[in-house]
Amino acid sequence: FCIEQGGKLRAIVHASLYGQNSTVGVPWKLVLGGVDEVAAIAATWIKSVKDDRRVIIQLPGGALLEGVLHEDFSIDDAKALMGRLADLEGAYKQLASSPAHAFARVVAVWDHLKKEVVFFLPDALMFGEAAAVYGFNRTSRFISVAATRCADLVLSPYYDDLSQLEVVKLAPSAEATFKQFVGKLGFKLSEEPSKDKPFARSFAPLGVEVDLSDSSKGRVSIAPKLTRVVKIVEECKVAVLSGRLSFKEARALQG
Repeated sequence: FCIEQGGKLRAIVHASLYGQNSTVGVPWKLVLGGVDEVAAIAATWIKSVKDDRRVIIQLPGGALLEGVLHEDFSIDDAKALMGRLADLEGAYKQLASSPAHAFARVVAVWDHLKKEVVFFLPDALMFGEAAAVYGFNRTSRFISVAATRCADLVLSPYYDDLSQLEVVKLAPSAEATFKQFVGKLGFKLSEEPSKDKPFARSFAPLGVEVDLSDSSKGRVSIAPKLTRVVKIVEECKVAVLSGRLSFKEARALQG
């Protein structure tokens, strides 16, 4: 079946219907980034730069990473953050399915022109498959970790969205480096204007606005996107005037 998403139809495989999803189990928990992680990274970054130019970061295990801010940076420079959002184009389509699993990946679709069921084998991961979620997010996390360890970039992955933070002075270099790095790995980032925006003091990852314009003063602001607020207000007006609000509509308002 298909769902409309962003003005496009996205094909979804009902992989639970015949039990394929029931065969999937993993011994580890899927850990995603998201808005909370972006906010935590920004807050940790700002707090780590001390007024005496020391930089101190406490790791989850309690150990401390300490150093002195390089002379090329003022304290304000080190706290002046920017952000951007990168998008892996086509998401699942960039990852091939295992030939060994072809027997369990036959897709049946009703052809309304031929008036019969047609079958095909997909080459890539499919939406609706439980295993595809785990497989794709392992890849997304790998790209983030590899870019961090090999190129000193700061990233937070969430499925096909990768939020990137950097100081203003290094933003152009960080953006160019990440794009080249992803290309070297054989992946492709979206180049659509709406999904390939440069670093800015305010950016919109995962449906919210992250404002870093006052980060030098120790402040990071997060708020719903204006378009989301306007949409919710309009939907609430319709519900009040009609006196009706379905369960589906209520869930949509919750987000």
